Amino acid sequence: MAVSKNYFMGFTKRLLVWFAVAFTGSAVAQYDCSNSGEEANCKPESSVVGWYLGAELGYNRTGISQSRLNEFYNQSGITAQAVGIEKTDLGYKAFVGYQFNQYIGVEAGYQDLGTRQVNFVGEYALQQVFYDHAQTIYPESGKGVFSSLVASYPLTDNLSLAGKLGLFNWEGRYLTNEFSQSVGSHSTSGTDLMYGVELNYRLARQWQAYIAASRINLARDQNDQLSVGVRYYFSDGTTTEEVPSKSQRPLERPLEKMAVELADSDHDGVVDLKDSCPASDIQFRVNDVGCTLFAEQQVAFKLVIHYDNDSAIIDQKYAKDIREMAEFIEKYQVRELVVYGHTSEPGSVRYNQKLSEQRARSVARALVDEYGINESMIETVGKGESELLNPVQSEEADRQNRRVEVTINEVLSMPVTR
Repeated sequence: MAVSKNYFMGFTKRLLVWFAVAFTGSAVAQYDCSNSGEEANCKPESSVVGWYLGAELGYNRTGISQSRLNEFYNQSGITAQAVGIEKTDLGYKAFVGYQFNQYIGVEAGYQDLGTRQVNFVGEYALQQVFYDHAQTIYPESGKGVFSSLVASYPLTDNLSLAGKLGLFNWEGRYLTNEFSQSVGSHSTSGTDLMYGVELNYRLARQWQAYIAASRINLARDQNDQLSVGVRYYFSDGTTTEEVPSKSQRPLERPLEKMAVELADSDHDGVVDLKDSCPASDIQFRVNDVGCTLFAEQQVAFKLVIHYDNDSAIIDQKYAKDIREMAEFIEKYQVRELVVYGHTSEPGSVRYNQKLSEQRARSVARALVDEYGINESMIETVGKGESELLNPVQSEEADRQNRRVEVTINEVLSMPVTR
């Protein structure tokens, strides 16, 4: 005697399968930036925050073998043997989801794992007793509602990897037929673990396609699924982060608030909250907003540079002095500078006059060429041997007399010292 058993899962299967196929196909169309008015912002993102709808079509397989079914027949005490098993079928899923951020989302919806079938032969003395046992042995499948947590990790702007973990509340109804005549039925249900991984690709601003591999641990058998799906996001990828009002912000702790109010980073006597010049020099007086006070003052400044005998070349040891003078001129906006050149007494008056002029010009050229001082504000004067510092005829006196004197003598706006 040949007996067959069929398991029918879902009265709306055909309708929803066609819906999933159409939904997947529509996602292939690329987002038209030219009509959006947002060409500059038309870059897809791997994750969009907000609500979305999804559909999935997949290949389902129940993890049970023909030999395993025969073991169940033997354990139930009936004489039966499976001669054919159909443990794969198309399944579908329709769901709604919410993406909290680029990493976490949740989904809930309806899922149908498809139909399964086993053909078996057997012998019985009492038909009803035989079928009472036989109708409980089958490749498990089911349909029902599910909810899951989705954890995503972006790989590129368009590509992301996701893991899913959830629960499937399912029900299965199984019919046993003998020569196309119903001879029994059995129903079962459960709430079981489902988990899987996805590789997602952002097709356009609001469309995402994916491939997924998942497993559901039903009451007795495992169901493995390889599927493709699509999601449509109601948001276009732009989010507005609400800034809490002042009344909603957490209050600062009193000690922290006091420390902020009393802080004086530059130690000028004006707290940072009122300090308009937070890096003022502590050696100078400041006004009420922490900025250095200036006053008109008569300034007399002189730089002396000594030279080797019969030379107008500046020794490198004076480079720092010349740089500091240039900085002073720039900082306090000096308007006029006089450079006096001098010589010692040995040599002719004419020669010494020319040498003193060369020495004065050497300092002027250093200020102009190396530090960018305006040449028009510099006056060079050669004094020759007419103004000796030391009139004694000696080598030491000659060394003192071979010099250049740079003088500043004018009223300048200078910082007021404390």
